[in-house]
Amino acid sequence: MVDSRCTHHISPHRSDFSDYTLVTGMVDLRGHAQISQVGSGTVKVRTAAGMLLTLTDVMHVPDVELRYFSVIVLLEKKG
Repeated sequence: MVDSRCTHHISPHRSDFSDYTLVTGMVDLRGHAQISQVGSGTVKVRTAAGMLLTLTDVMHVPDVELRYFSVIVLLEKKG
């Protein structure tokens, strides 16, 4: 899911990561809940247009249901 308010890229799937570091911490879901982050790393994503995007500092949060792609982070990297 592309999210304009999300401050980090997040994936629930360990298999998405091309490199990975164990990290422990809590992620705040806009005040609704806090869930555990268990890792962080790089995820490579192929767009519908065939471009390969490399996303860094992606949080591994197994308890989220969807992948979240942060518009804020993408725009910061572009500028």
